[in-house]
Amino acid sequence: VYYKKGCVLVNLDHLREALHFFDKAIELDPKYTPGYLNKGSTLTRLHKWKKALECYEHAISLRRCDPQTHVFKGMTLRNLGEHKKALECYNKAISMGLKDGRTCLLKAI
Repeated sequence: VYYKKGCVLVNLDHLREALHFFDKAIELDPKYTPGYLNKGSTLTRLHKWKKALECYEHAISLRRCDPQTHVFKGMTLRNLGEHKKALECYNKAISMGLKDGRTCLLKAI
């Protein structure tokens, strides 16, 4: 319920309020990966790069098989000026089978 409420609030552009609900969802189930992913995405929209990075790293630790999370982490690292680490994340996503043209474009930037 908290997670869905957070998603609705994001769609309404109530980002700070949405964070509260993602935190509540994570509090109820600390292994709920979508909570970390959406919290990270929301923090990214608020330009809170370091906190977003923490969310993506935690999500990766819970679900190492998700290549898209590595892309999100790479995009966040790029925003922090960590281009070499970002490239490593994009390469990891591609090595995991992600065939997304956007990821290849991000590698080129």
